[in-house]
Amino acid sequence: MKPRLIIVLATIVVVPLVILGWLGVRVVRGEQAVLESQFRKLVAGQFRAVELELEGALAAVGQTIVEETSGPIGGPDAFRDLLRTSPLCDQYYILDRDGRLIFPPLRAVTEQERRSLERTRALWEEGAVFAAAATAEQRAAQTDATSSIEQRGLPARAGAGPSNQGWHPWYASRGLELMFWRRDGDRVFAAELNRSRLIAELIAVLPETEMVEPDIAGGRIRLLDRSGRTIYQWGAFEPAEDALPDFQSNLSAPLGAWSLQYFAPSALRGGEGLLANLMLGLVLLGLALAAMAVWFYREQSRAMREATQRVSFVNQVSHELKTPLTNIRMYAELLEQDLEESERGRHNVEVIVSESRRLSRLIGNVLTFGRGQRQGLKLHRASGVVDEVVADVVQGFAPALRRAGVTPELRLSASGAASIDRDVLEQIVGNLLNNVEKYASTGGSVAVSTAQDGDRVTLEVADAGPGIPAKDRERVFEPFVRLSDGLTEGVAGTGIGLALARDLARLHGGDLELIPSDAGATFRLTLHCPRAGDG
Repeated sequence: MKPRLIIVLATIVVVPLVILGWLGVRVVRGEQAVLESQFRKLVAGQFRAVELELEGALAAVGQTIVEETSGPIGGPDAFRDLLRTSPLCDQYYILDRDGRLIFPPLRAVTEQERRSLERTRALWEEGAVFAAAATAEQRAAQTDATSSIEQRGLPARAGAGPSNQGWHPWYASRGLELMFWRRDGDRVFAAELNRSRLIAELIAVLPETEMVEPDIAGGRIRLLDRSGRTIYQWGAFEPAEDALPDFQSNLSAPLGAWSLQYFAPSALRGGEGLLANLMLGLVLLGLALAAMAVWFYREQSRAMREATQRVSFVNQVSHELKTPLTNIRMYAELLEQDLEESERGRHNVEVIVSESRRLSRLIGNVLTFGRGQRQGLKLHRASGVVDEVVADVVQGFAPALRRAGVTPELRLSASGAASIDRDVLEQIVGNLLNNVEKYASTGGSVAVSTAQDGDRVTLEVADAGPGIPAKDRERVFEPFVRLSDGLTEGVAGTGIGLALARDLARLHGGDLELIPSDAGATFRLTLHCPRAGDG
């Protein structure tokens, strides 16, 4: 694409986009900031109302326990009878003034009491409940001191007040657990709340699941536990599973491990002002124009690249086809003159046959590549022996390899009859040996080995050439790619041989890869070749 066209497209699209985007962003941000501030206040008020409801429910539960346990209670059996009639509590506990457990009696516990003590062992070993009661007693003393200060006209500390009962949160495998305690003289009485019943009591004061609060209409509020699991939710809006909350806040103690989340519908988040919508629409229009310009440029550039590749491909193929044809013609003329000299005649015939095969292979690659680009390749399987096919291909390449100073070494172990496409296998092996002839002609040998394991056939071609850099091990399989270094300098080629070989290998149920080796390049071919007669 011409630079002038690029400049025109940029001017038409980018300048209006920048101006409209700048104006739109300013308006949208301003309006969204106002709406979000107002909305946060509404949600914070709603969260506070929910928290007050939960605090009220907890207070009611605590009052119920106080009423159930007030008054004279006999020995352990009386406490056990009282526990059986209490749906709120799993277990009662009594501590003496030193924080030691009086009930349940450690020497005569029931099975249920033993499980309860095991579940709450950490609380008694650490003295957490007794410490909470002691802290409350200290606060009561501070409150008395504050009252004395107020009498002298000094301000009191906010939130101070006497307390002989409270809640102690702790955590078990089920999550948050609550222990209600109250001080009764020198003893501390504690009740382990039944988690399921407690949650039911708390949920009972919350709105119904489908209820829609008028001040945050259409949203969804979730009550979550410490691990992020939803305890309860209400509201008409159903957010996506992976949606993030718009607002989140932790509850106050003793439910501090729980949190509230609010999910707002997009209509409430985005701002519905006329000017904001207009600006946003103009910005989106500018973005659409920019996207169209980019798409047009990319398509134009891609078409130009493909056209360049096609021209280069045709030129390279023409050059490649011209060279063997020239050699064939020249050696054919020499053969006419040298038929009486049998040794030279055989050599010239070998060259003609080798160059003819090379020409046939080039034409086959081009035709196969063309078929693959147009309509896809198809296999034509028949019963055959992999080793025989490989040996024939290597024998055909032997004269050319010897002229390049490369000695082929065969280690064939795939002699079982199998269902193969002979033409495909010949083309793959031929392309691999052609690479050796071109790029590994520094002397030495090329090892061709096969192996057969059930329906899997493996072939490796390992040369002693300069090798291929690790960074280019995948690039060599891309069509029209030829490495731009000394490896390919002065070597003619179309750049489709290895790409075509890998496509044919995968069509045959296998793959072709370049594996790491100490020297040279080693290609490993795997094919799916069912035993003949297996289908």
